[in-house]
Amino acid sequence: MPPQVDPIVSGVLFESDGQTSDLGLDKDVSVLKKATPRKHELVWFNILWFLFLHVGSDSIFEWARDHRTHHKYADTDADPHNAERGLFFSHMGWLCCKKSPEVIEGGKRIDLSDLYEDPVVMFQRKHYLKLMPILCFVLPTVLPVYLWGETWTNAFFIPTILRYTCGINVVWSVNSFAHHYGYRPYDK
Repeated sequence: MPPQVDPIVSGVLFESDGQTSDLGLDKDVSVLKKATPRKHELVWFNILWFLFLHVGSDSIFEWARDHRTHHKYADTDADPHNAERGLFFSHMGWLCCKKSPEVIEGGKRIDLSDLYEDPVVMFQRKHYLKLMPILCFVLPTVLPVYLWGETWTNAFFIPTILRYTCGINVVWSVNSFAHHYGYRPYDK
């Protein structure tokens, strides 16, 4: 059996893992929200979509569609996470309710042809519900137990649940706090 590691060490290791996962989310979105085709290497893109699954947010396709819609219709009724509806709504409330007809209509007007043509994006979308739980919850729980003898309880709550909760809230905060409190150059 591997040596036991202090739970704090597990927490630190997997918080850094959470930050790396957030990189997958942020970099994938910044690349996929552009209308021009990607020019980076396939290996790098595959690492990013793996990290994107590890974050546990949504499939690349859905995230990019909502992100493009948000940027095109920022702070209007067609914005999926409209900051005008309040801080809670723009942070996470938008995930707790059905999309408004304006958001659905706005999403239909967004060009997604590059996403439909990308085999990696479509593969990830097709297999998202199978791959995400494994990469986001199962592996971060199992690996610490078998690699360094962490207890199942600590492995589940610290490297998995704590990482997921902190990581996803950091990602949501970028949008909610930026739009609620930040400078809005697009207002001019």
